[in-house]
Amino acid sequence: MNERFAASFAPALSYYAALSPAAGFQGRCAMSIPADIEGKRVLDVCCRKGKGAFALADAVGPSGFVVGVDPDTDNVAAACAAAPKNHWAGSSWEHHLRFSPAIPESLSQACIEDASFDQVYINSVVNLAWSLPAALAEFARVLAPGGRLWVAQGVFAEDGSDAQGGIVGESGAIDVFSQARSCDAFEQMCLEAGFSSVSFSSIAPFAGEGPRDGGCPGGATFWLADACATI
Repeated sequence: MNERFAASFAPALSYYAALSPAAGFQGRCAMSIPADIEGKRVLDVCCRKGKGAFALADAVGPSGFVVGVDPDTDNVAAACAAAPKNHWAGSSWEHHLRFSPAIPESLSQACIEDASFDQVYINSVVNLAWSLPAALAEFARVLAPGGRLWVAQGVFAEDGSDAQGGIVGESGAIDVFSQARSCDAFEQMCLEAGFSSVSFSSIAPFAGEGPRDGGCPGGATFWLADACATI
C-alpha cells in the first residue's frame, strides 16, 4: 500500500479494520445471482472468504472472469486458499478468478481500471460502506457502458426513514439494519454517483426482533430487495 493511498483513506482503513472477523459485518448471507452473466466480467465487492465469488464463477463460466475484493487481507488469503477446492477449474482457478485487498471506496487499490467490468456485485453489506456515495462512485467508475451494479438481498429502510449511523449491535458489530437507507434514498444516491437508472425486484417486508437472528432492531420494518443500477 503506497503512502499517498494510506494518507488519503486513513479514516476508511481504520473503519474497516475495526470490523474484525469476530464482530465484523453483521449482514445477511442470502445471495441472488442475475441469470444473464455468463461470459461477463464480474467484480465481487466485500467478498469475504470467497463463497459468493465461487458461485459467481460458476455463473459466468469459462468465458467470464470474477475478481473478489475485500478490505480484510485475512479474508483475501482465506479465499485464495479455498479456491482450488471450490472453483470449478481446480488448481487452474487463477485463470478465471482473482482475489485482492481493497476497500469499496478505492477499488484502484486492487488495480481495478475504469470501465473494466460488466457487473459489480455486492450484498447487504453495501450498507456498511464507510462512505456509500464514494463507494457508489467507484462502482460507476469501474463499470463499462451498459454495466450494472447488483445489490443482492439488500436491506432497505421503510420509506421516510434514514440511516442512523454508528449503531453497534450487542455483538460489537455494526449491523446492516441500523445503516439502511430507504429505496428512494438509495436510488437518489446511485443517480448522483453517475448511474442512469435504478430498479428493485424481489421486494419483501422483513420485521423481527434480534439482528443476530436475522431480525430487525426494535421490531422496525425493513424491506429486502435486489437492487440493480445501470450505467
